[in-house]
Amino acid sequence: MKNRTEESSVCKNIIFMRHGRIEFSYHSVKVFITIHMFLNFYKYNLGMEKFFGNTMIYKIFSRLINYFRKKLYMAIDSNSDYTDFSYQQFMAFLLNEVDPPLSTKHNGIKLQGIPKQIDVIYHSPAKRSIQTAALIQERLARMGHKRPRVSSDLQKVLAEVQFSKEVLSEKEFKKNGGLRGCRAIILRKWYDGKNIETFQDSIERVEKLCNFLKNSDDENILLITHGWYIRLLFMYFKNEKKDFVNLTSKDGMFKYGQGFWIRLTNSFSPDPSFIGNMNCEAVARPESESTSKDDNIREQHLTPA
Repeated sequence: MKNRTEESSVCKNIIFMRHGRIEFSYHSVKVFITIHMFLNFYKYNLGMEKFFGNTMIYKIFSRLINYFRKKLYMAIDSNSDYTDFSYQQFMAFLLNEVDPPLSTKHNGIKLQGIPKQIDVIYHSPAKRSIQTAALIQERLARMGHKRPRVSSDLQKVLAEVQFSKEVLSEKEFKKNGGLRGCRAIILRKWYDGKNIETFQDSIERVEKLCNFLKNSDDENILLITHGWYIRLLFMYFKNEKKDFVNLTSKDGMFKYGQGFWIRLTNSFSPDPSFIGNMNCEAVARPESESTSKDDNIREQHLTPA
């Protein structure tokens, strides 16, 4: 039986990652979506591919389809993040009214920053998160590394934050120039409890996740989640108390297919002042832990090559 010292010294490699880029038809401007849908409908549903595959008309349409697909993929490769969306389009995503798939190309998922010996991959209930987990599993296996298992056991605690429509009005959206100017507004209202899922509700989810990870028999764990929720995970596991809204400046770390990793011990607890700020009971950290923070938790950006 392990003694207390042995238990506290057990380290887990935990990788938090945002899902990959979504399918372009959900991400690009309206004119590209319209053209893409029209051409594909004409190609597949009107039988052009079957009956006119060798005709000049089909070749012209095929070239048009490929041309606009390249334009769409170029839009994906930009650093924008929902920035082309109107208020209605953005709110559909924020309120989880749509569940788009992972992009089949240019999904932004790189394996350079991920340890190759992953035991298990957990994902949220979203289609793009499930597909990201499956894609990473297959890529690792093809590279000759250990094939991790994929599990849905943590879907609830890895789900994106549940937002309410009141968290952002159309007037606020337009006044602040779209999403880029509204991130801080959304984060602040969430933080202040002005949302259907309060910040305290989210903290309780993270606490459940933390306890699960501590008790897991796996040593190398990858978790696929979402952009808003990963900000909270970063603040909690990074173990630094700071103004939550300031995490908008770290958007580069929260882009598609990116995140951070930590080394977690069973004795880890979040900073007492951070918990106290959430009106929770503070958990004192042993002096030996607080003076050697890196022994408990380390963070590394997963930066694409």
